[in-house]
Amino acid sequence: MNMAAPPPRIRLLALDVDGTLTNSRHEVTDATCRAIARVRAAGVRVMLATGRRYRDALPVAARLGNRESLVFEHAFRTIEQFDADRWLVASPGMKKWAEEFSTPRITYWGPTRFGEPGTLDYRFVFPVAAERIELVAETICWDFDLTPELGKGRGATKIEVSRDGETWITLHDGIAAGKWGESSAVSGDLPASATGTRELWLRVTLLAEVVDGEHDAEYTVAQFARSSAGATGDVFSLRAYARGVPVEITPAP
Repeated sequence: MNMAAPPPRIRLLALDVDGTLTNSRHEVTDATCRAIARVRAAGVRVMLATGRRYRDALPVAARLGNRESLVFEHAFRTIEQFDADRWLVASPGMKKWAEEFSTPRITYWGPTRFGEPGTLDYRFVFPVAAERIELVAETICWDFDLTPELGKGRGATKIEVSRDGETWITLHDGIAAGKWGESSAVSGDLPASATGTRELWLRVTLLAEVVDGEHDAEYTVAQFARSSAGATGDVFSLRAYARGVPVEITPAP
């Protein structure tokens, strides 16, 4: 069988300045800066290869490198997306659930067993220290003890972040507070105490229990990253930003 080799990974992007990075008014637009930021976030080195003198190329390098830039991005629409688990390092007591009885089909992470907490640990590694980190994450819980005619069980969740995987910052803790059925949506910038680092740990803890009777084996009542097939928006995203990300200048011969 003749199998084509996978395309080589791009490691360096060399760009001319005039007429390539600049428009007809010799400006580097915001759209171009955002595009370059995404390239760097993918781990690609960016170099200016220009006939300009070094001092004349510096303003372009400054425009591209000294503004706040996106240096890392990870997002997924469903937990079954091919790269959803790229930064997941541990998932004790957790499993991926699928509600086959729902239309469209719904998937999410949840505890493997009722009465025992499950944990997801993610470790995100950035190319440079992040000055600002945006997180969008959601846990969904139910407390059917209040409405037993609708289902069985009750759930609670906890979301934490850490710079080193040892000292944790709590963003939400419904487990310790006994807030059964309280969902949590984290959306926005993380506290400054979670930034200034080249890595970020995220821990999601889910607990589901049944007080009386048997639970339903088709679903759980503590869920993370719940979404449906064909979802058009991200159910989870993490983006890191930094200033002064260098852009190299190499004068063209």
